[in-house]
Amino acid sequence: MGDEYLKRGIVLCLGSGVSRSSNLPDWRELLTRLSARAWPDRPPTFHTDLLDSGFTLPAIASILQGRLGDGFVQAVREELYRDFPFFNKPTTVGDRKAIVAEVQAGNLTLRAVAAMCARKAGGRYERSRNVQAIVNLNFDVLLRTYMRERYGAYLLRTVERPDASIARHKIAVYHPHGLIHFDPSRFDDLDEEAPDLMVFTEQEYFDFFGRAFAVFSYTMLSLLREHSFVFVGTALKDDNLRRLLHYNFQEREDAAKRRDRMKRPGRLLRHFLIACRCGNKPVDEAAQLAHERIGVRTIWLKEWGELPNFLGGLYAEEQSDWESVYGVSG
Repeated sequence: MGDEYLKRGIVLCLGSGVSRSSNLPDWRELLTRLSARAWPDRPPTFHTDLLDSGFTLPAIASILQGRLGDGFVQAVREELYRDFPFFNKPTTVGDRKAIVAEVQAGNLTLRAVAAMCARKAGGRYERSRNVQAIVNLNFDVLLRTYMRERYGAYLLRTVERPDASIARHKIAVYHPHGLIHFDPSRFDDLDEEAPDLMVFTEQEYFDFFGRAFAVFSYTMLSLLREHSFVFVGTALKDDNLRRLLHYNFQEREDAAKRRDRMKRPGRLLRHFLIACRCGNKPVDEAAQLAHERIGVRTIWLKEWGELPNFLGGLYAEEQSDWESVYGVSG
């Protein structure tokens, strides 16, 4: 991964595991919460049985949308941030500093990802030269909130809708599944969030799939062609994401065959998934093969606490000071 990081730059693709340690649910837990909200009188076993029923997660989200009706987006917001202590109150400077302190103490994954995106230049921080973009599959705004307060500068430019521009000196952060804020002063401000573009239900996934020339589809394909993706906090089970990876891998494989360059097939595995083993070796081996089939090499960690050292080692290859960006802020 070091060569890709230094020569072409990487794109970080983030899943729900990045926010999990900040009391935000993963997608299964979010659906369980929404199910309990939709059918409050049913026993807890119903809600877990619904998730284990064989329906895909987007199909279950669609069922819940039909049950909750017009209040669905607000229900998603409330259940997403239910255990987040700063939800639904205007955020003060003190609150933002408290968010930084909580992330630094308890969410080493998000803290390490944020550090990869910054570098210290003299007495100030600027964007990393080697992180070309971020694709954030989550609805939450925790990463950008943390980075703004931790580094004292806007190092990220959120691209949550097609007409949002990028900024030369900021890392573009694409939110293909939409964006939902926790601060009530930002609710329904379409310059600050994009609940109207949420991709969560089966119908929304179908629409996303069908819009081949929509901004996030062609942007993702362009980024996949130009750079190596590093997936963090995702199990790579999103069908739309796997579809785009397949197209990218197929194009590169076809080109290699035409030029008789298939003697080193490992070169086609340009992208990387950082994951922890599940404890079942045959399942891990099968998962690794599934990732390779779409051009992704798996980097196994024993546990997520190893991530800061792993990313810190990669960061050090550009002769930058990891401790200055990862260390606890004063």
